Amino acid sequence: MRLLRLLLLSSLSLSPSPSLCDALPHSDDRPRLQARAATPSTLPPPISFAPAQNWEGINGQWNTFALRIGSPEQVVRVYVSTASQQTWVVDPRGCPDDTPTNTTCTDSRGETFDLNKSKTWRPQGLYDLWIEGNLDLYGNGEYGFDTVGLGYPGEGGPVMTGQIVGAIATPDFNYGHLGINPKSTNFTNFTTQSPSFITSLKERNLIPSVSWGYTAGAAYRFAKVLSSLTLGGYDAARFVPNNVSFNFFPDNERDLLVSIVGITADASDKKRTSLFPTYKIIYSYIDSTVSEIWLPIEACKAFEDYFELTWDPTTELYLVSEAQHATLLQRNPNVTFTIQPWSDPKSRRVDITLPYRAFDHYAKPPYRDLNRTSRYFPLRRAANDTQYTLGRTFLQEAYLTVDWERQNFSVAQCSWETAMPQQKIVAIPPFSNSTNSTNGGSAPGAATVSPTKLGSGAIAGIIIAAAAVLIATTTGLYFYFKRPKAESSPDKDEPKTVDTEGSKEDGKDEATGTTLVFPKAELDASNPLRHEAAGGEFYKPGSEPTSPSETLPVIRVEADSKERQVFEMEGDYPERQEADGRMMTEKEAMRVREERYNGVDSSPVTETARTGSARDVLPGYEPSDVSGHSPTGLSAPGLSSTGVSPTGVSPTTPTSSAPGVSPVRVRPGHVVELVSPLDGTLGSRTMGFLPLSPLEGGTLAVPSGERRRFSFEEGTQTQPRE
Repeated sequence: MRLLRLLLLSSLSLSPSPSLCDALPHSDDRPRLQARAATPSTLPPPISFAPAQNWEGINGQWNTFALRIGSPEQVVRVYVSTASQQTWVVDPRGCPDDTPTNTTCTDSRGETFDLNKSKTWRPQGLYDLWIEGNLDLYGNGEYGFDTVGLGYPGEGGPVMTGQIVGAIATPDFNYGHLGINPKSTNFTNFTTQSPSFITSLKERNLIPSVSWGYTAGAAYRFAKVLSSLTLGGYDAARFVPNNVSFNFFPDNERDLLVSIVGITADASDKKRTSLFPTYKIIYSYIDSTVSEIWLPIEACKAFEDYFELTWDPTTELYLVSEAQHATLLQRNPNVTFTIQPWSDPKSRRVDITLPYRAFDHYAKPPYRDLNRTSRYFPLRRAANDTQYTLGRTFLQEAYLTVDWERQNFSVAQCSWETAMPQQKIVAIPPFSNSTNSTNGGSAPGAATVSPTKLGSGAIAGIIIAAAAVLIATTTGLYFYFKRPKAESSPDKDEPKTVDTEGSKEDGKDEATGTTLVFPKAELDASNPLRHEAAGGEFYKPGSEPTSPSETLPVIRVEADSKERQVFEMEGDYPERQEADGRMMTEKEAMRVREERYNGVDSSPVTETARTGSARDVLPGYEPSDVSGHSPTGLSAPGLSSTGVSPTGVSPTTPTSSAPGVSPVRVRPGHVVELVSPLDGTLGSRTMGFLPLSPLEGGTLAVPSGERRRFSFEEGTQTQPRE
């Protein structure tokens, strides 16, 4: 019962009452538990960012958005970038030729932002732009923090302070952009992160989740259908839902990746033509930062054949003449891109159809170094798979919904039932508050799932049920372990009736005449296994000892007592192999060493200078081994016995039969290595072997009458050579 009471007290302590917590004493130096902030019952609505009325650009007609930057506010017009997490604006240095009366460049780049006129500008430095380098678009920007507001003044758009702004002047990006990617920016290291604009909106509870829906708009539809951008949700009236979800690609630089599994074209004759290379899948990245569609060269050549396009190698563009444009308008072909999730080849597919008018755009100078305005087909040749991109041209007919909190997105065909449909803004709930946490933003147009709370009655019922289950389990365990053990009764074990020959000596039932055998719980002791030889004798080969009481042979489990021969190596030490002869004296060793390095003295030497026989000079050599030849360490074949050529030391070609020089005799087993020239030529070892220094005068000339005395001659005066 004590165990039961302890378990009940522990179960009750799991959910103490608030009054009990308030009654507990608190120490001033110990932090108190803070109550969790209450979750708001309603989420903030999404922000529908209305675009400006402008259609502008040097590589097509694109709908722009207005931003208010700095303090005082400076209005600029920018594109929307799905790949960037920053806000880019054009610096006045990007239009150096503009004057107060001529602002052509400034107007064509969506106005400029002068950071020197902003009082809230906090500079961070000059950095690379980072994105679009795979498309050979480069540049840098002067980055800082400043105030960013959505829309024109007076429209009531949200204003965010301390946002990342990059001022650019590179011609590779003619317009700035509003980055809607939620990744942070690191200016110094990975621990110091600056949040993106859309993340700041979520942190300040201005949008329900980090998500958005976007389409680029179509200037060729009706009376120019404007683009649509919804932050924190999507506009269900702008697309046809398909319920196909795309997972993010693991590479965060190409997260919005799709598999293009087919490209077909059909004209007014309804004849369908494939423009897709059938041997592979094109993994393409959806990016609204750029305008064109980048495809493999094989697919581009199929477009060239079908649309009769001509690739300009200078500008790397497909320029279209007015005659070609008229022909294509008459044919009015449609191009359908069939895509599916990259992670599931068996998934359902989505068709996005673009009419020819979606490819009918103008390219203006200075785009791609053009010198005149021309119609062009927004298709680019990709050099490798990192350049496969679906730009704003694709998003004219596609609606893109991205849920960053659930790491998925959807692509749907735009709806063109009416010119300007009534908005149907749907909020995407945050990941933590959604009951459908796996695909809350993957199916645009689906009903929004609102979070539900448990009532107080339901919570009380759950607690009571849990306590009842715990009490029942504890009671059962108590009676199971504390019940008395039942004593075994001999009456329960009924005797077994057997009739065998081995049981004749046991008791018999008088009524039946059969033998009664009781089950045994021990091993049979009638035939014990003996582990020693019977009779106390040692086991001998050929004998089979048996038990005195049994006729069965005893199993032997020990080794026999026969001593076996031990094989070992011989214990004698081998004879030591040493060289014969006596040890050289210090003087003899010095003489031999100097002969090896300084040469052999060919002139006669007195007997007092040399003691001992020729064998004593170098043990193991014959007398001819140490006299009458030049040193092998320095001379080459062809030198005189003195080791010096009459004209000085010069490289010679080693030969085996030089006249006047006999081969050096060497003991068996020894190797003599020929010495290469000393002049630094090929094969020379000048750095390893240095020539002898001259005796006098600094040149190697014919020796004079005085010869060099060796140290072992002990100051004995020698006679000059004859």
